[in-house]
Amino acid sequence: MSRALLFVSRAWTQLASSLVLIAAARLLGQTDIGIFALASVLTLVLTQWVGVGSYEYLIRDRSSRDATSTAFWLNLAVAAMLGLAGAALALPSASWFDAPQLSAVVLWLAPLTLPSAFRVTAEALLLRDGHITALATHTLLSETLGLAAGVIALYCDAGLWSLVIHKWTQTSTCALLLSLSARLNPRWRFDRALAVEIYRFGGGILANRIIGFFQIYGVDLVIGAMLSPAAVAVFRLGSRLVSALTS
Repeated sequence: MSRALLFVSRAWTQLASSLVLIAAARLLGQTDIGIFALASVLTLVLTQWVGVGSYEYLIRDRSSRDATSTAFWLNLAVAAMLGLAGAALALPSASWFDAPQLSAVVLWLAPLTLPSAFRVTAEALLLRDGHITALATHTLLSETLGLAAGVIALYCDAGLWSLVIHKWTQTSTCALLLSLSARLNPRWRFDRALAVEIYRFGGGILANRIIGFFQIYGVDLVIGAMLSPAAVAVFRLGSRLVSALTS
């Protein structure tokens, strides 16, 4: 039952994001959707790099008392650095893609790396301890809340910012619910040797994630630079519908 529920939650994650984009495609212009897609490539992808290595390490580790605290503080530090890196792209990105509004969207999305540090740590703990049902249930709930917030904002004429509201609602509620469920309460402890071990453990995984990023999203950057944000919207909408099924 728990495995089936986890599958449903993963499928709903893909479907909910697709439904928001479909609603946006009906109510917004292609340029607005393209701007959000470019901002997502520049910032939201950074959230996928938070916890690389520590996530896998926590799932397999049951012996060290300091593993959770060390992994959490390491994740939070990496999240802060990635968030700053994303924010640093705000001003130049507007010039690169000839889209003045892009800077503001990037600045709003960049801090999402911080709640991702909580989410990835809590998710690893839930998986390690076999709390699959709790993980799936909270994922379903956060995705549903994000979908509702995004669609309501769209119909309230929030425009491009509806997509930002959707992403903030989905990410922050997921981080909160999973952290509460996992009883995430890190101590003020940081084992440097353990952090080095986690770093070494995740090196190859991070390299694979970076390569995967350019394989999937590199085309968005090329289309945005050579054509326009509107062209990115057309490509990303079609790609999203296909990936929702294949994922």
